[in-house]
Amino acid sequence: MLVAGGIAVAAGVAGGAAWLWPQGGPEVAADVRERVTPVVRAHLEERGIVGGVLEETPGARVLCSVRLIEARERAGFTRAGVHAHCEEFAPRGAGLARGTGVATPLVAHVRDGEVVRVEEAEDGAGHAASVRAMFTGAGADAALRDPGHPALDARARTAFGLPSSAPIDAG
Repeated sequence: MLVAGGIAVAAGVAGGAAWLWPQGGPEVAADVRERVTPVVRAHLEERGIVGGVLEETPGARVLCSVRLIEARERAGFTRAGVHAHCEEFAPRGAGLARGTGVATPLVAHVRDGEVVRVEEAEDGAGHAASVRAMFTGAGADAALRDPGHPALDARARTAFGLPSSAPIDAG
């Protein structure tokens, strides 16, 4: 990331134009948060960033929570830096089985209410450096901290039409 004259230039490029992030950290307007967060969550749930032990199980699905950290809009695009937590769930007896899951920073590129590209952080030793390249300094700090996503258990029970007391077991 280059910094000049109080403006940080992030690595992301869309349509040939560099994304400019104000120095000092991101702020996300409530209307942007309300418009972008559900689109990113739906995209991740439909196309998934997890899949494994339950993907062949009938009725299995991925559920996600998404925390929007930073967003910038330009020429019809929104570049949304998020922290996503996604898990697989499938029906099992009177309850659910929990499969694989992931919690990771991502950058989603949204145009006309649709995610057109997702940048994923590297796994392993290159993780922190890749997150720092994807986000502003303050955004990267927020993305690298454990954001404390709400448990997906209650949402999973509701999604599968189960009572709040239904058991959820490891897949």
